[in-house]
Amino acid sequence: MNVFNLFSVFNIRQIILVVICIVLQPVVFSQSRIDSLVQKIKQEQADSNTLHALNDECIALLDFNQHTQALKYIKVAIRFARKKEYTGGLAISYNVAGNCYFFKGDYSQAIGYYLKALTLHERLHNQKGIANCFNNIGNAYTRQGYYSKALSFHNK
Repeated sequence: MNVFNLFSVFNIRQIILVVICIVLQPVVFSQSRIDSLVQKIKQEQADSNTLHALNDECIALLDFNQHTQALKYIKVAIRFARKKEYTGGLAISYNVAGNCYFFKGDYSQAIGYYLKALTLHERLHNQKGIANCFNNIGNAYTRQGYYSKALSFHNK
């Protein structure tokens, strides 16, 4: 093995290591942030900003295909939002829970959570939230092959 071949093998290993670190770094950072948010909730030092941050972190976990982890933490967010009666935050948490189930392929569960979110967004007259829920429900029905139902939600 000559020096050039050794050098290229070494560079490839370094490049692979750097890529792995770059890919995993957001997940590790997100996990520590989530743990901090959950701890705040457990110590009852949390507020609506904590809830929104936890919702955002769960969305980030979904981006990294961490559906089970996201579902675990969104359930914490839902319990907290119910306890504190944060209706807007609860609606968002329900929607994120729906997304967790959607990406796991459990479309019936996803629709159930989207409908809960829809009910709250309608109560709050949140047009953006309502539209988002209709779209999500339509997407779930599409995945199930119920195209006429999907179309009715997409057209609302």
